[in-house]
Amino acid sequence: MLDTLTQFLQTKKTKRLGLVALLVALFLLFGARVVTSQYQTRPPPNIFINQELVQAQTYQELLENLSTKYQIDPNMSVVLSVDDIQVASSAGELGVWYPHESLVEQMQSAYESKNIWGKIRFIFDDHFYTLYSQLDEQKTTEFIAQLNTIVAHPGEEPSVELTQSGDADSIVVYPGAQGRSVDTALTTISIQDALQSPPASESAYLVAAAVASTGAELNEEEIEKARARAEQYVGVKQVLSHDTTTVTIKDTDIITLLNIPNGVDEASISAKIAEWNTLVGQPPQDAAFSYDPDTLVVTAFRAPQDGLQLEDETIRSTVQSILDNPEQYKNNPSPLPLPVTVAKPQKTLESTNNLGIVQRIGFGESWYAGSIPSRVHNVALASGRMNNYIVGPGAEFSFNEMLGDVSAESGFQSAYVIMNGQTVLGDGGGVCQVSTTLFRALLDAGLEITRRLPHSYRVGYYEQNNKPGFDATVYSGSVDLRFRNDTDNHILIHTLTDTPSRYLRVELYGTSDGRTTQLTEYKQWDKSDPLPTQYIPDPSLPSGTSKQIDWAVGGLKTSFVHTVKNQDGSIRYQNTYTSNYRPWAAKYLQGTGE
Repeated sequence: MLDTLTQFLQTKKTKRLGLVALLVALFLLFGARVVTSQYQTRPPPNIFINQELVQAQTYQELLENLSTKYQIDPNMSVVLSVDDIQVASSAGELGVWYPHESLVEQMQSAYESKNIWGKIRFIFDDHFYTLYSQLDEQKTTEFIAQLNTIVAHPGEEPSVELTQSGDADSIVVYPGAQGRSVDTALTTISIQDALQSPPASESAYLVAAAVASTGAELNEEEIEKARARAEQYVGVKQVLSHDTTTVTIKDTDIITLLNIPNGVDEASISAKIAEWNTLVGQPPQDAAFSYDPDTLVVTAFRAPQDGLQLEDETIRSTVQSILDNPEQYKNNPSPLPLPVTVAKPQKTLESTNNLGIVQRIGFGESWYAGSIPSRVHNVALASGRMNNYIVGPGAEFSFNEMLGDVSAESGFQSAYVIMNGQTVLGDGGGVCQVSTTLFRALLDAGLEITRRLPHSYRVGYYEQNNKPGFDATVYSGSVDLRFRNDTDNHILIHTLTDTPSRYLRVELYGTSDGRTTQLTEYKQWDKSDPLPTQYIPDPSLPSGTSKQIDWAVGGLKTSFVHTVKNQDGSIRYQNTYTSNYRPWAAKYLQGTGE
């Protein structure tokens, strides 16, 4: 009975306390609402603007007070100076204004965004705001630029250049020069700060512009250090290749990427990679092949071509590796893979024909910079005649038969040829550039070469991208280049002549039977000095002028072994190609004309 009574009294007490707590909570909530509602239309206490306590009964009154206190006479001058150089504008011309309304809106928003208890706390906390003058960005920039035109003089960053690849004596160090210019961003802040304070005089705000140094100038010791730093990269040469696409990174490129005196220039690296990508990058190209099935005369041919895009990060890593370890990339004959992303074409050669012309099986190239115009013409004409020529399975190809008549009547021009041990004018000079390039493609393809003869002396055009001994001369009669199509499918000879670059490419298309080729045991011996210089009268050149058409070369014998293996590794052919070059004289055309 006593326990029951005790429990009853405790329950009554708990209910009474709960009621009291509820009443207190309601009272506090009511009081909070009463307090916070007072600040719906007026700023809370303890609001400071520019370190001053706000005195206003309403937000509207605050706005009016700010508009009165923080304003600038548009006629007040703003004088910007560097040393004794000054330019002036007015507050009105600079579009000076104060964001009074946005500041008041910011204050109201900060209060209204809080719940009731957050508003209570907001009322009793201190809050600080800064009211900065604002400037018209374009007008202020133009004003600062006006001073900069007078003040600035250009600086120049130090740099280093290698003018001749492989020659340390051709290193040129540019020491740079000190310069200066007005810093627009910092000077804009200085103007704003000045406008926050009373003017220096009754009519003007005086502002010292922020000046930044540009460029740098090396002293003698730093110049020598820069030269020594550049010297470690002389001789660097690394070829990156993908199929027939190559990029060569050499010392003249690498040295331009250096920051002097220290570090590397990332912007220059990016620019160099972008330059390479311009040369390498290309969209995928579909195959095209049209021909007469009876005569096998080709009316259109385009090999499929992968789309390529240089992989920026990978080649950047290679460049950085060369910069970090230059000795590893000197005299390095082995190409590295060219880092590219490949996009395959949709249409292949296989879908265009039933001749078995489905893929490239051989490639050769040559350069002929320095050729006279008539020789350049003849190279293009001869390669054009051979372009898209089809050789059937088992058939023997004769370069001379393919080329046909070589004379002025057939479009060839007079250029210098080797005849009976002499350099003389003759129709078709330059045709051997095409036969030589075809010979290199045949070596690459591993086809059966049935006749090849070397030139009687070394010709510089054929050594612009190769060693002596990889040439093939032709002339009417038995001086011919021949090969047998010893595959089960047709072979198409495709040429590309880039006349402005003096570049020739020969590609062979057919079906690979898995054969592989290898060039080994290259040798040179019996070297001898060149013959005395020769001068050849030429009435087409003005009297007193001369033009070099041949370069002095010594005598030389060369040989190499060409091995062709079947897919199973057995040897199909193994031939040794020997060349016996006589010593030759430099030859000049000597003008005899008017």
